Amino acid sequence: MRQLVFSVCLMGSVLLAGCASNVSYDYNPDYPFASQDTFAFDTKTKTGASSLDERRLRTAIEQALATKGVRESSDAADVRVRYRIEDTRRLESSGLSFGFGVGAGHGGIGVSTAPPAREVKEGQLVLEIIDPERDEVIWSAVSRRNLRADMEPRERAKFIEEIVREMLENYPPQSKS
Repeated sequence: MRQLVFSVCLMGSVLLAGCASNVSYDYNPDYPFASQDTFAFDTKTKTGASSLDERRLRTAIEQALATKGVRESSDAADVRVRYRIEDTRRLESSGLSFGFGVGAGHGGIGVSTAPPAREVKEGQLVLEIIDPERDEVIWSAVSRRNLRADMEPRERAKFIEEIVREMLENYPPQSKS
């Protein structure tokens, strides 16, 4: 019986983890998103992207917005799109730890070693939609999946395309009327 309960709990945890979103987003609920047909890329901010990633990001954003009926315009665009890759760091441990101990009665002593750890640098994609008249962010998305330096070019391009599509999936937000 205990094994059945454990199995059910384990399956529930796996299912819930699979439902977790790869993107978090926020927006101004008072902004009239329905009136957006054109966009232009924001050129005021450094993106933190290499020229190769810059091209991949622009293409992915253009394609994702085009599927929503929003096209790039060099004239007075309805919104500006700003993106950047922020450096993130995390610790990654690998290998096994080792420990041993001795004791007698109510006392004892133990020693253990920690597994080796290294710092991994990754890039987190941030995408913002800006109202050009007020120069305010009206919609923002942050990827929870990160670019890794060890990605092959095709893998990197595919990853950027997927994550941008996921980020813009909920854009424009649907009005709750």
